[in-house]
Amino acid sequence: MCEDQDGTQVVDLLIPEIYRCLRLAVESTNELALRTLFRALHDPYAPCLRHLQIDLEIDDEQKTALWIEEDCTLAHGLPSLNFLETRGINMHYWLPPLGGVKSIYMADCYSANLFSYSKFRGILIASTSLTHLELEGMINCSTWDDVTLIEMPSLISLSVLPPDYVNPALYIRNIFTTISAPSLQTLCLKKVYGQQFRAFLETFGSASCHPVLETLVLYSVTGLEYLTPRFALSSPTIRHLSLKFTDPAPVLQLLTSHNFDPLWPLLQTLTVDSVDNAFLRSFISDRISIGLPLVKLRYGTESQAVSNNFPTSEMNWFVERLRLEKVSYHDM
Repeated sequence: MCEDQDGTQVVDLLIPEIYRCLRLAVESTNELALRTLFRALHDPYAPCLRHLQIDLEIDDEQKTALWIEEDCTLAHGLPSLNFLETRGINMHYWLPPLGGVKSIYMADCYSANLFSYSKFRGILIASTSLTHLELEGMINCSTWDDVTLIEMPSLISLSVLPPDYVNPALYIRNIFTTISAPSLQTLCLKKVYGQQFRAFLETFGSASCHPVLETLVLYSVTGLEYLTPRFALSSPTIRHLSLKFTDPAPVLQLLTSHNFDPLWPLLQTLTVDSVDNAFLRSFISDRISIGLPLVKLRYGTESQAVSNNFPTSEMNWFVERLRLEKVSYHDM
């Protein structure tokens, strides 16, 4: 919906057809028109809708007066809803029924009104079937927030990018203290720096934290010098470690220093984008010597050939010991 578009025109076209929609994606630069749409969507029943996406992109801050009332979108039912995305607007302003939703993506922008941690907790509690959760900012956290554990037994994938304009360490602490996800298989941290990463590590208390976690992705993360064996022991089933724009040395040094009682014994795949090749060869050799060899090395690059990252002799050394795979930065 464009900035000067009349929201009632969209409503008149959409509402008669909503009962047979499979996917509804609204991208708006007109806050008033979007509010008009939400009001019209309060009552309809959408039995076929599987994908709901609402994006608001405006230059100024949201007008709080427009959103005094909290509406429930499509309150009469969304039995097929599987995916829910919101960007640039508080989800609690237009919250649909969440009981059957499998995947939620929440992202903010600088114009968005942040919502409280208590509202976020309400979303987690209502999302009883959630398997995938991706958070990019949006939530305002404080030291007084209720971080009582919420059991999320179906959650298998969690991706978190903290905001840079409110306390990001509290954001990390609250989320990882609150969410209990014993079935989590993939965890991704994006742009988590220094003390924020330390706050993340402090939420790992025992080997039961993530007993089936297989993939750990660290995207532009610093503070890895705070790593301890407790972190590895709390996620003992890691098979794939991906380090994108992240110095791998502290992680590999931690693993190498515990060869007599190996950490992450199931680790098979390592993804890096830059590393000292001599140090990498030493790590690979150490894993071979203790009977826990890596199977695959994925090397992130902008080049068209892996040979551009390795001299021929070095590339041959890696190829003789594992599968060497070039991947683009996007695919790391």
